[in-house]
Amino acid sequence: MFLWLPTALRLQRLRERERRRYGSVLETDPARGAQHEAFMAWAAGYDDGSAGGHRTLANHERWLRELRCPVLELRQDWSVDERVAAVLRWK
Repeated sequence: MFLWLPTALRLQRLRERERRRYGSVLETDPARGAQHEAFMAWAAGYDDGSAGGHRTLANHERWLRELRCPVLELRQDWSVDERVAAVLRWK
């Protein structure tokens, strides 16, 4: 299964997850704050490849095309129930 979300939504969810995970440490610990900002910058560049490296949308799509097994691609913001239903229909 390949799940893709629009960049803005994905970044919003990542930022919220990081806030829940680390809380005020992101502001009070300069090292953790810098690590967080570097991660968010990388995540922001995933779709257009601007962050560099191998983990990019283009590389993942290339890899998906080369797979010999079926792949379910979900490229919309669905609820968990909608995703489960899509998986069950696909099966």
